[in-house]
Amino acid sequence: MAVRLYLVRHGETEWNKAGRIQGQQNPPLNELGRRQAEMVAEYLAGLSANYDQIYSSDLLRARQTAEAIAAKCNGRIVFRRELREQCFGVCEGFLVEEARAKFGIDLRAYLRNPAGTTLPDGESLEAMGARAAQFLAEVRGHEGQSVIVVSHGGLIKTLLTLILGMQLHYRNRLEIANAAVSVVSLAKTGDKVLALNLTHHLAQIS
Repeated sequence: MAVRLYLVRHGETEWNKAGRIQGQQNPPLNELGRRQAEMVAEYLAGLSANYDQIYSSDLLRARQTAEAIAAKCNGRIVFRRELREQCFGVCEGFLVEEARAKFGIDLRAYLRNPAGTTLPDGESLEAMGARAAQFLAEVRGHEGQSVIVVSHGGLIKTLLTLILGMQLHYRNRLEIANAAVSVVSLAKTGDKVLALNLTHHLAQIS
């Protein structure tokens, strides 16, 4: 039987709003992000699915989003380090222009094609892909169940590229907005992406 995964990106933070590189740093949701978390929670609670498990990154912005969802969906959260965003090393906490000025690193170029390159003190795309693949293999054990996964844009896009059988660097062809929902089915007969980057539940606050 298939596993139905609801992939949810965390709500907005002030760092998102400013364009500051978050990576594995720990800024909280801002006011809009908290409203987004409530709206995505209401949306998921309104679906007919019976959620058997909620997995979440242990970083604060994802944790706060997952807690809002759990309150509406009566779910139990398991926090997992594997679901963290990619670590961008010395660039974390900086704007793209600041990272260029301070370290001489062109983050835009790196993000367009990160394959085979690792930022100083950072995590390679391949290492992130390995931990995403490990989590995906584990979650396949929830046969016949519906599972919510609350994570980050980079990690969710990495999961989707793995599900689609794409090379990891193609993840940047995908767009995942704050508090967006993507839905996938994992089955022995073949995995499918059923919905991508749903944001209609945020219409009232966009």
